[in-house]
Amino acid sequence: MAPLDRNQLTVIGRVTAPHGVLGDIKVAPQTEDPAYYQTLKEVYLDSPKGLKGFKVKAFVWKGAWWLARLEGLDDRTAAGDLKGAMVLVQDSQLKPLAEDEYFIHDLMGCRVESPQGENLGQVTELMETGADPVLVVRRGDLMDTEWLLPLAAAYVQSVDAAAKIIHADPPVELLELNLPDPSAEKTGLRQKESPGLKAKREARPKGQK
Repeated sequence: MAPLDRNQLTVIGRVTAPHGVLGDIKVAPQTEDPAYYQTLKEVYLDSPKGLKGFKVKAFVWKGAWWLARLEGLDDRTAAGDLKGAMVLVQDSQLKPLAEDEYFIHDLMGCRVESPQGENLGQVTELMETGADPVLVVRRGDLMDTEWLLPLAAAYVQSVDAAAKIIHADPPVELLELNLPDPSAEKTGLRQKESPGLKAKREARPKGQK
């Protein structure tokens, strides 16, 4: 097994059930290309008992889930104890990103800057609206209000994941969608987020650290 570094592990699935009596497990995918991972040589399982690495004997894609056979997991009882465990791989084993693709974990915490260098807030969440992702950006200078930024070339000029900066040029309407109004401020109610925004760029899920 490769040396363990939790900061370099990514969730690709979750154990849903044992399969058969020989210790095999069913794994539900949390990735967009499950078939890519059929050649894995090792995985890590994160369960209430802790994080543990396993050598992979088989990791077969069945069309809706993986059938995994792991070294040292030899009976149904042991496999059943792992129900709900997250399945992780080393980041070096992840499918390489294409142009204009970003891992969601790389976008979280990014500072959004305008073309004039103004700090427009920090990315706190990604929302799936249909097929397209939308970033939730929190502005600490305006009573912690949030606004929505479609991850699309029309709004996002560039993403520097290493520097944690997103250069964006959103229309003023986007920035004003969730500004507090007097009634919301007095009653403690929060403005509703605007639905229906769409984006064209893709992001892949990253596991919890």
